[in-house]
Amino acid sequence: MKKTLLAALVLTAALTDGAAAQSQEAMRRAAALQTYADYITGDERAPEIGKQGSERVIVEFFDYRCGFCRMNYERVAELVEKDERIRVVYKPLPILDPVSGPKLSKLAATMAVAAQAEGDFSKYHDHLMRRRGPFTEELIVEAATQAGLSAEAIEKARTDEAIAGYLEEVATLAELLSIDGTPAYVIAGSVYRGAIRPDVMSAALDRAEATSR
Repeated sequence: MKKTLLAALVLTAALTDGAAAQSQEAMRRAAALQTYADYITGDERAPEIGKQGSERVIVEFFDYRCGFCRMNYERVAELVEKDERIRVVYKPLPILDPVSGPKLSKLAATMAVAAQAEGDFSKYHDHLMRRRGPFTEELIVEAATQAGLSAEAIEKARTDEAIAGYLEEVATLAELLSIDGTPAYVIAGSVYRGAIRPDVMSAALDRAEATSR
């Protein structure tokens, strides 16, 4: 099923590749939002926090190197504390690694998925997002260890093909949604780019709830 989904995402991206017109891009994005709505908000492999199973969902595409992602993390965390109905689904999108040098964004994204499956993602994510000082491999391993991953689990995750495949799916989904930077959000069937304010997120969720009644 996972391979089928990835193939479908890749095929859709290929069919629409090179569509320069904004109208075509908007149509592609709208089609992806509709076609993959359940996958965007409900994929069990995606790390998440908040009220499990809630339909009041914020989906965030993020990179652990992203300063604006770290800044907005505090805001979103406060929003989740104030509104206990909110569920935040995280889509790791490691796009800020340098061409040469250590791929720390990718490593951190890999461990995030592993922490969701076998440890405490919330603790791992909080550790990296609230970090002070340099972003290093040692820091990532420390966060993964504190989140409950064993040394064996950490080493296994580094070369886990299932995790690598999932990150490829997220990257392809981001392309379909015309997301080429972080942070970016999908809220109530719309894409928002940049570090948007919590009140904007709440308003979008409220409008969706009012429409569905």
